[in-house]
Amino acid sequence: MGLAWATTLPASAESNEFADSGMANSNADFPVWHQGFNHGTEGWITDDTAGLHGWCGDIQQLDRGEGDVRPSAGKGYAVVSHGACNDFWDDAFPDGSGPYSFGVDYSTQWPAGGVVHELDVHLDPAWPAGTFFLLAASFNQPDTPYPAGLRYVATSVTATGDEVLVGDHEVTEAGWYTFRYVFTSDAGALDATFELTDRGRILATVDLATTAFTGELTDSFDVADLGTGYIFFAALSDGLDLPIDEHQMRPGS
Repeated sequence: MGLAWATTLPASAESNEFADSGMANSNADFPVWHQGFNHGTEGWITDDTAGLHGWCGDIQQLDRGEGDVRPSAGKGYAVVSHGACNDFWDDAFPDGSGPYSFGVDYSTQWPAGGVVHELDVHLDPAWPAGTFFLLAASFNQPDTPYPAGLRYVATSVTATGDEVLVGDHEVTEAGWYTFRYVFTSDAGALDATFELTDRGRILATVDLATTAFTGELTDSFDVADLGTGYIFFAALSDGLDLPIDEHQMRPGS
């Protein structure tokens, strides 16, 4: 997906906070987002949304006891699946994809501790070999015209029939794993790190500073005014119903 824009999403989503402080380079003014999928899927956008702001795929909220897994937290979780794009995007992406989320409006302030995007994903080594998805996270420079302001990082996940490869890391046990993207400022430039965690324990860390999704080195642009960007399934196997939970965007420590 190669698009970002500012949008207003429902303030009713659980634990969603919109902060209005104008202090620069602080954590107070960053709009924190938390969607635990206990009451719905607000903030996630699919082919049900028409026009430019729509996208592809589907998402369904399930309560504890429904579906094949238990939530990673709370009483509910969601399942994302591959689907056709809406009419606006169908020509550009005829093979379809999965849904995406902005979380909240863009912030025009860079938090002192950086920004963290997190999503719990249920992985299963019993998936048929070749099952895959590509999870991507982005940041946007609000004052830079599209698409020059976009910066992407992404993590590929592929099943072999015996294990699930998250990048190069081998997952051999079914369960919930947290996909964490940590964006920090390093000498005035964006530094990005991916962490795969299991119940808080870091299993793998990948420095993404030279592997931005655009192919551009991330030390080439200023990060004083980066927006929150979005997280999305850039690719998702047709037929895979992928459980997700505990989606967060928050300031780093």
